[in-house]
Amino acid sequence: MKHKKKQIKNSANSAESIRQWRKNFIFNRRSALREQKKSEIEQEKAEIFEKRRQSASDKKAPLTVKTKSFYRFSKDFPNNVDDKGFRENDIISKKRKKAIVWGTVAACILTFCFAFTLSRTGIELSMKEPSTNPPVTESTQNTATFSAYRFTFEELYEGDTEKMTATLKSTGCDTAVFEYKTEHGYVIFPSKTVIGASANKRLSSAVETVQTLSEGGIKTAAYISCFKDSVAAVADLTYSVRQTSAEGGTWRDNSDNGWLNPFSQNTTDYILTLVKEAAEAGFDYILLDNVCFSTDAGNAKAYYTDESTSKYDRNTVLQVFVTECRKKAEKSKVIVMCDISAYNSKAVSDGKYGGNMLSLPAKNLAVDLRLSRQAKTVKIGSNEFSLIKELPYVFVLEACEYAAQELTAVESSVQEAFVVLENSDSLSDQISAAKFGGFTNIIIW
Repeated sequence: MKHKKKQIKNSANSAESIRQWRKNFIFNRRSALREQKKSEIEQEKAEIFEKRRQSASDKKAPLTVKTKSFYRFSKDFPNNVDDKGFRENDIISKKRKKAIVWGTVAACILTFCFAFTLSRTGIELSMKEPSTNPPVTESTQNTATFSAYRFTFEELYEGDTEKMTATLKSTGCDTAVFEYKTEHGYVIFPSKTVIGASANKRLSSAVETVQTLSEGGIKTAAYISCFKDSVAAVADLTYSVRQTSAEGGTWRDNSDNGWLNPFSQNTTDYILTLVKEAAEAGFDYILLDNVCFSTDAGNAKAYYTDESTSKYDRNTVLQVFVTECRKKAEKSKVIVMCDISAYNSKAVSDGKYGGNMLSLPAKNLAVDLRLSRQAKTVKIGSNEFSLIKELPYVFVLEACEYAAQELTAVESSVQEAFVVLENSDSLSDQISAAKFGGFTNIIIW
């Protein structure tokens, strides 16, 4: 019995010691964890402090750190403190300012490069003063020996000669230009030709309008588009440029324009008749346009009947045609309109004129500088000019100087030189450039 009680007592003491051991173990474990956590926190604080100390020693504030030194109620609240009271780091502020400065500098450089590219040609040419031509002044702006103004079909249809006279006076012109045969091929004035008589835009009163202007002392000019003609090309295939072969249909360029064949006798007879009728109607001048061949991209399929059997090449057949026009015009002065490529004295053969037109028997040659008629890039001599609409003054000046130079460089048969300018917002600049380039005979279109 005693032995049993002693055993129970020992057992109770053992359980109590286990509980005490467990309690001490848990306490010691928690203490160790607290000490470890405390040590980690102290270490982290030490690291942060070391980073700040190192940053301060290098005189560089950490990019991700903001110093909370001011509050909204603080006195002398600085501008570089945000809504939460944090003051923006000076280094960050400087970097932002530097980025803004460099961005502005880059934008200025790009703008300058664009402006320089756009205006370098204009600056170079405007600074150049030709030795053979005096500067344009107000006293020389109205000294043109010939100045013409082109009136539209609607103005001719109205027939208001008083209004036309006022327009000529306001523009400083003394010659009225009317379309006798349009680029499309319509004959505006009455005609005895088969095709001209069938044109649905002819005006019986047009001749009376011309006569009234002539009686008032105003000179008149008839514009005739020669070989660019969609009406006649469709009306009679013997007139037209054929598609691929002599049996083909009417050939059209990429702009859907029909063309007449300069090697066709029917074609030349038709146009010569119109020239004669225009001269008999009382026109003082006859402007011949499109005295050329098409240079369209699809020109490879264009077939000119009788070209292979003709004794003339392309340049000669055009000059023979102009000679016949002069004969039919009699007292009326014939002026042939050509683009700047016709003034290249070194051109032996090209697709449009078959060579240069400086030996043209018409004696009167007009360089066509209408802005809307120019290609994107125009070759003036050995140079290419692309900023035509952006720099009209420079384009007209350079073209006129080149044309005048070519006319004097060779033994040209041209007696009078004219220039055709487009009636646009830049007309005054174009006229000044033309006169500065040596051209005083101006046709405003």
